[in-house]
Amino acid sequence: MDIINVARSRLQADLEESTFEISNILEDSSGEDSLERFMRAIRRYSNTMSQLDTLFKLHQEVSKDQNKGEEEQQNEA
Repeated sequence: MDIINVARSRLQADLEESTFEISNILEDSSGEDSLERFMRAIRRYSNTMSQLDTLFKLHQEVSKDQNKGEEEQQNEA
């Protein structure tokens, strides 16, 4: 489970960076490459959100399997 927590922390940091970049561009979009940077930040944000969603589902499955295994061990005892 530690790897799931590490992955979640990394993805949350990526999400914060993307959010920061999006905010900065929205505050000052006068730069020549603002649209490209904005689109790149949106893609990164969207991709990271999708990865976090997948990680959350994976965590639920792993937790469910672990709980099932613990229940089976208790029933055998």
